[in-house]
Amino acid sequence: FEDTPSGPAFKESRPAPEQGGGIRRWEDVAERLNDCRVLLVSGIGTNPQVVLTRRGIEVRQTDGPILSSVASVFKGSPVVDSAGMACEGGCSA
Repeated sequence: FEDTPSGPAFKESRPAPEQGGGIRRWEDVAERLNDCRVLLVSGIGTNPQVVLTRRGIEVRQTDGPILSSVASVFKGSPVVDSAGMACEGGCSA
């Protein structure tokens, strides 16, 4: 997504590496997302969280609507979950 005067706009999708491969897979993911500052996810394991964070990509967990979550990131606000609660450290069901 990119920030536009009318709100978040979809920019592009990027393919994920094949499943398996351990830490190397998450290094590949981080490389493919090297120009992203925040990654919104519905869930994440310890290894991908560590690798992405080490590479400077902030990972935020949410189960809220994607456009609202992206808009919050662009505004510098906390991401909100589907119940309207702020997800400071991450939201999970």
